[in-house]
Amino acid sequence: MKRGFFKKALIAGILSTFLASSPNINAQEITPKPSLEQTLVSTEININYQTGDKEKNLDYSKAYSRFYNGNLYTNFPGLTTSEETQVEDIMNDIKTYNINSYEGLINSSNNLSEDQKLVFLSAISDSLGYGSYDTHYYSIEGFSQEIFFEKLQDYLATGDPNPIGVCKHIASHIEQLANDIGIKTAAVTGIDRYGGGHVYDISKTDKGTAIIDYGGILLIDTKNIEKALEEYQKNANSIAFQHFFFNDNNLKYRLITKDGKNFLKFVGYDETSETLKKELLSNNKKSPDLKIDVNLEDYLTSAKISCFGFFINAGEIRGNSSSPIDNLTLAQIGYDNSFSICSINIEPSADFTFGNGGLHGITGDLKVNTNNKEGLNLASRIAGEISWMKDVSLFNDLVFEVGASYKIPIEDGTIEPYVIGQAALLPEDLGTDRFKPRFNEIRAGVLSKIQASNDINLLFDSYYLGRIWENELGGNVKIETKNLELDIGGSVGFSNYEFCPDKYNMNIGAKAIFGDFTIGAKYNLNGTNYDGEIENQSSFSVNGSLKF
Repeated sequence: MKRGFFKKALIAGILSTFLASSPNINAQEITPKPSLEQTLVSTEININYQTGDKEKNLDYSKAYSRFYNGNLYTNFPGLTTSEETQVEDIMNDIKTYNINSYEGLINSSNNLSEDQKLVFLSAISDSLGYGSYDTHYYSIEGFSQEIFFEKLQDYLATGDPNPIGVCKHIASHIEQLANDIGIKTAAVTGIDRYGGGHVYDISKTDKGTAIIDYGGILLIDTKNIEKALEEYQKNANSIAFQHFFFNDNNLKYRLITKDGKNFLKFVGYDETSETLKKELLSNNKKSPDLKIDVNLEDYLTSAKISCFGFFINAGEIRGNSSSPIDNLTLAQIGYDNSFSICSINIEPSADFTFGNGGLHGITGDLKVNTNNKEGLNLASRIAGEISWMKDVSLFNDLVFEVGASYKIPIEDGTIEPYVIGQAALLPEDLGTDRFKPRFNEIRAGVLSKIQASNDINLLFDSYYLGRIWENELGGNVKIETKNLELDIGGSVGFSNYEFCPDKYNMNIGAKAIFGDFTIGAKYNLNGTNYDGEIENQSSFSVNGSLKF
């Protein structure tokens, strides 16, 4: 039965009794019809199964270089003794003051091969790690490259520590030096083998990717930066959900790993403005009282039960071949509901997540939007997610979003242009303890709804999405009939930053509707282009839904 049944029945009973006892009214003229409502709680069950291409193993090799007491110790593959000696001579020239400026340091590497330059950078990074690392300098803004050179030289010449900072400072100096000598490099945040926050360097090479972490070098035979970082984290045996890329201490790119994306999917948090777009353009249909969602994917399995807004969610994230995650078992409890007050929709949600390995997380989301059938609609959202494991931050996010749309009636339909802006709390510099709001994303587009006939509705959605590091164009076409829905869409992304790939997506889906039962299938293709290394990742899903 619906929740208003008992109230209606009670009122009907009182009125029937009153009218039957009235002398002026014939009780036989009023015969209440029996209600046909059969259910007390509206229920919905959704099941989704998805499978796709499995990840392939990468080939990589570990190298090491260290300069100590005038000798270069290295096991870099393929480097001859003569080539090692050339690098050793440069390091000794720094030590003996034959090189006396940062400009001289750059010029000294002019004749080195790419492999020699990687050894050279690693040897300097390792020397700084031993002679200049000092936690008392954690909060300093950093030194110029010239002072960095002077401190390096003083340590090599005297053997006495000459503080320059911690990993973020060292990685920043190596990043700038690498770019100055012709190796495209970024300082990137991650987690070290001890489970603590860390900053190291990632470089593009002719053969693939190199990661320089003090004296350690990881050589990976792919230009796919995301896979290279996954391999690094697997070698460090530490889970990372996201990485921030910096050049010259300026934030350039935010990369959420596959494990991070699966985690956010599990907890139901969207760091993009897509969620607010759906709220702004939707009809805000009421959620069922009881809802069961089952999701079965290659790397993520979950089951969620929601009852009058309260929910329990449990599942497992499984890592791919290069992921440090074997399996991460998670549980989540929370509240997620919607209310309408004077044509304004309010949707608050909050939850707590915990899992093995000491993982904990808190998510909050508040959406407010109008739902006028014509004219102006406004929407806003504030949302955040923080997760940590053994006192190490895995994901830390806060977004502020505002959006507006305008429904314009046309013959047999509506046209609704919209725009959404997002500001996000992002790292102020390489130190992950200082964040500041920054304009992060703008989304603009037009949604058109046309009733082609009594039985056919058409929806067209074209959009532009701009982020700090990329631009994206996309669109979607949907055909709806009483018993069938067809959905075709795609997008293409153009990178603004050399460590971010160009991207593209294509999806096609169909759904059959049989009253309260629906079943559908969808094919999805995601592609990336890292400097000509193109990789396609496809998936196929089947889903069903039952309402009663």
